[in-house]
Amino acid sequence: VECRSHLFLDMEKTMRIYLVVFVLFCQSLLASLCNSLSVASAPYVGLATAQPGVKFIVIGTSHFRCNSANEVTSLIEEVQPDGVVVELCPERVIRLTKEGSMSNEEQLYGADFLAAIETAQRLDIPLFIGDEYTKETQARLVRTALIPETYSPSNLINFFFRQQPPSNSIDFVQTFWSDPLKLAPLATTISPACLLLLVTLQNYNIADTTADASLVSSIVLSFLALCKVFNTLIADRDDILASNAIKAAKVIKSLQNKETIRKRWTFTVDENGDKSNSNNNNNESSGNTDMNSNSGSSSRRNTTGKPLPLFTLKTPLERNHKRNLNLFEPRWLKMIDDLQVELPVSMTPASSLDGFGCVTCTNKFYSAVSVNGAEGRYADIIFKRKGRMACLTGLTEGQRPSGARKVSVAIEGKDSFTVNEGDLSVVKEGYLVASNIQRDETVTKSDDEKSYITNNSYGDDDKDITIVIVAGMLHANGIIDRLS
Repeated sequence: VECRSHLFLDMEKTMRIYLVVFVLFCQSLLASLCNSLSVASAPYVGLATAQPGVKFIVIGTSHFRCNSANEVTSLIEEVQPDGVVVELCPERVIRLTKEGSMSNEEQLYGADFLAAIETAQRLDIPLFIGDEYTKETQARLVRTALIPETYSPSNLINFFFRQQPPSNSIDFVQTFWSDPLKLAPLATTISPACLLLLVTLQNYNIADTTADASLVSSIVLSFLALCKVFNTLIADRDDILASNAIKAAKVIKSLQNKETIRKRWTFTVDENGDKSNSNNNNNESSGNTDMNSNSGSSSRRNTTGKPLPLFTLKTPLERNHKRNLNLFEPRWLKMIDDLQVELPVSMTPASSLDGFGCVTCTNKFYSAVSVNGAEGRYADIIFKRKGRMACLTGLTEGQRPSGARKVSVAIEGKDSFTVNEGDLSVVKEGYLVASNIQRDETVTKSDDEKSYITNNSYGDDDKDITIVIVAGMLHANGIIDRLS
């Protein structure tokens, strides 16, 4: 009997081992099947097609070390989208890519974003910023602290208990089952709160009504705080990410309609201008055909023989409108120096001279790269073909708090012009110049507005646009809901 008992125990242990091995095998098989099938149909990928002529593909990732980086690379290579939106702000892009370019080790955090950026750059796909600055999120958290609506639990409840989840949303269960490491961020976030709750319940005395009221109030306050944090860090940013994805689709449409130009290049950020260098990727711009200027145009052209420097602005510079620019980047300081116009500290409009051209930038994406062994930037810029001459009306030298040089420049809008892609180049300091521009005083503000309205509508005859959005798992379904 004793021998049979030991034999039974050994068999039980053996069966447990076999069961564990079988579960691990099934998990590995499921992960292999997910990887062997189309990545676009994987459980961690969702789809939104409510926008006419646009397909948004959302991939939910974990920012910590897991298989998300490989999944992002595979998805972008398979889909070949028209644009890639990443859940990053400009500051985080520079910081993350700077760490990635300076280290050969595997990234502990942000490998998914690095994979998206590197793959898009390699395949010549436009990159778009999807998130807001961290300081803006923190400011909104404080600014709305006394607004009761920001403590609403509806977003949190809808996240866990979606009434009618669309069939094209992300399946968390299958995603975490195929790659348990994606649970690490969620487990790390929840663990402190769970431990605190366990400690509170351990010291809880059911006979003490005072302790009972204190416990209930603590739970209520903790829940409201959780709702507030979720609404600010997740739900509000879902709105921002979805809105920026729609903007990215509109920018891509303007490229398809030849209303904008895309230019990408690399340059160093060395403070010493003599050591600066840039690589002009003329053959890697999004347009496959050159947009040559019309030789039969009766408009005035730039005949000075010297290339016109181009400065990118977020909003259009209108005719006779004045604007102040604070320049501190080495390339813009070099641009001002290269104008070779000695301006006094104060000038009158009557003595002003044409300085440079201003173009409206619809998308800017800068990332850190290594250029000839030095720290540099990868620039992916999309701007409107129509710009405006900027007349320098004042220039003041100054210093930043760090002691670095800065220049305050006062400008005034003058004649409008049109630039063609074939006339663009990049000087070694890292800014754009146009060798030949078509100046035209007849372009009015209404023409610019008409062009902008065109950019905000999708035509039935246009080529369908595909946008890939790389965002964290907690944002993915929220983005899909908003785009659907």
